[in-house]
Amino acid sequence: MGFNRIVDREFDALNPRTNAREIPTGSMSVREAAVAVTIASILFVIAASQLNFLCLVLAPAALAWIFFYSYTKRFTRWSHLVLGIGLSIARKIASGAVRLRVNVARRGPDRRRR
Repeated sequence: MGFNRIVDREFDALNPRTNAREIPTGSMSVREAAVAVTIASILFVIAASQLNFLCLVLAPAALAWIFFYSYTKRFTRWSHLVLGIGLSIARKIASGAVRLRVNVARRGPDRRRR
């Protein structure tokens, strides 16, 4: 959500519900937020790489989809559907990663699928 806070900082400053957030109040700079988002994104990709190669390959696409959500509020009422799809895809990828790891472990490293 850090990326969302950066992208929406002007809107957050004008909205009474969100004007007390860190960036609009100045308690966190945009640069600090960007560093935090960058570090979190790198850690996400590293964590995905620890699962398997497929997760590593899909991690940037998952990040891009979630970052895209922050912009959808500008052109559609269905932005939360975009967010929900991103979150549901993450669950499916995680499930597939676990199944892939279990299947590989069951077959063993030297046995090839025919």
